[in-house]
Amino acid sequence: MSLSIRNSLEPTIREAIIAATGFDGEKVIFHYPNAPRPDFPYIGIKFMNRSHVVNDWQTLEDDELLHQYGNREVVFTITCYGDGAIDTINALDGSIYTQNVRTILEQASAAVLRSQIVFNDHVLVNSHWEERAKIDITFNCYIENGSTTEDVGVFESVDVTWENKL
Repeated sequence: MSLSIRNSLEPTIREAIIAATGFDGEKVIFHYPNAPRPDFPYIGIKFMNRSHVVNDWQTLEDDELLHQYGNREVVFTITCYGDGAIDTINALDGSIYTQNVRTILEQASAAVLRSQIVFNDHVLVNSHWEERAKIDITFNCYIENGSTTEDVGVFESVDVTWENKL
């Protein structure tokens, strides 16, 4: 079985965003349909996509099973809502590479691969402008961690018969 993005990776990403921004934990949420919004300012995290399989490897281990390993690029969009949204996202973009945040991400076998440009995403809501800014952050994650296995059968011994045909 692969690492669960929802159960294993998302909580660690949230913890890293809290450490990078200094926001209260109740002000950093995931975007789920019909979820309540906290008071401004707050940060929303949204899983966007996961890359395709590239260069996975397999090992035959002591349990005589073939174990699957592999990294994936996983992209999350981080959106800040409220006054100073652009400044908060810019501060996050700098802090996401600190050793403290890297140590947190290491818990889920993840690391920041790259961050994209900061978008000014102000939106007209109920006849007033709501300040928003967002950034896409790509994480390199150890998704296939060896728990996906396959019993391919193992030969204990082989008898070889050689024949020389001339």
